[in-house]
Amino acid sequence: MNKFQLWFTHLEPQHKQKYIKFGIISFLVVVVLSWYFLSGEGDKRDAEQRAVKEGMQQEEVLDNFDLMADDVSETFANQFEAQNTAIDQAITTSAEASSKTDQLARQMTEMLVLLKQEKVNIPPSNGNEKGYFELPQAQAEGYQPPPSFRNDDNIEMQDSVTIIGTIGRVQGARQLAEKKSPKAERYFLPISFAKAQTLHGLRIVTSEGAMADPEQLLIRIQAPSILPNSIRSDLEGCFVMSSVTGHLAKRRVDPQLAYLSCLNKNGESVIEEEVQGYVVDSDGNKGMSANIVSQMSDFIWRALLTGTVAGIGEGVSLAGVQNSITGGGQVQTFDPNRITQSALGNGLKNGSEAIQDIFIDLAKQHAPVAEVGGTKHVYVVFQKGVWLNIKPRYTTANAETKN
Repeated sequence: MNKFQLWFTHLEPQHKQKYIKFGIISFLVVVVLSWYFLSGEGDKRDAEQRAVKEGMQQEEVLDNFDLMADDVSETFANQFEAQNTAIDQAITTSAEASSKTDQLARQMTEMLVLLKQEKVNIPPSNGNEKGYFELPQAQAEGYQPPPSFRNDDNIEMQDSVTIIGTIGRVQGARQLAEKKSPKAERYFLPISFAKAQTLHGLRIVTSEGAMADPEQLLIRIQAPSILPNSIRSDLEGCFVMSSVTGHLAKRRVDPQLAYLSCLNKNGESVIEEEVQGYVVDSDGNKGMSANIVSQMSDFIWRALLTGTVAGIGEGVSLAGVQNSITGGGQVQTFDPNRITQSALGNGLKNGSEAIQDIFIDLAKQHAPVAEVGGTKHVYVVFQKGVWLNIKPRYTTANAETKN
């Protein structure tokens, strides 16, 4: 302590004022930082952010429940209406079939009566005075129809055989129907949009380097898509895979549609095509709103504190150097009695700068993150028309295995 007083006493007045100002500023900075960390302001701010986030999640869950209830009620109403229509059609069809059955029964009864009669009355004409004619005796005794012909193996076929070159048809052999390959079905999806729902949440880093590695988001279409001129297309239940990037300035995430995947109701045909489009949030804006969470503040304050300590060390290391101006220019003179003081100052400076670099790197790694909750109701927009090729889900080998 005595050495410090002697060193401070022998300083020039200008240096004394400079060190006094620097010491006061450093003391105030240390006091402010100590008050901030000890008072728990950082914990209070984190608690407030968590409370706001939990409230938003609860509101979103309630909204999702209301929308799900509306969808379920609408689905049940459509199903009841379809069942009533099917029942009415079945009743109408049954009545028509009953009428046709009665008519056929009456016709069969009349035919049986005619067949049982042995004589058929005809008006007298051309010398037939009896007014009826008698059936032949063979028919009167009982008509025996000829045996029915069947294409048995012991009956020879009398078809003509034509041979062209060395290929022909064997006499009596049955020909198999030629198998025709099914035509590929295609369906053109024009520019359209549909109501959808995300199936999971997201935590996206908003730094510049994260733009090259987007996150993936799976979306399920909840209703038939709306085409131009109020035409609807049945894409309900299809999945859409999208690539998502975050934007800190807009406080939103931007999903870009990549693939569309659909199956028919019996699961035998599939659609798997690349598509182009984007997502619109429930607020009517492109992209999805996100909650920005940042953990950089703690590391920034620590970097600032270590930088202050490095400045103090630099000031202590320069205390043993005196600058003087002579005819030859500025000359620096080093006091050999202050070697220890200069060494301690340089060590404090270099160590603080190294720690400061570490805190800065940690702050860069804890860049702000955009958080989006799961089961979010959105609209997917197909911004370009695309041909959807309907392909079989199973190959020939797989179909035989399945059967």
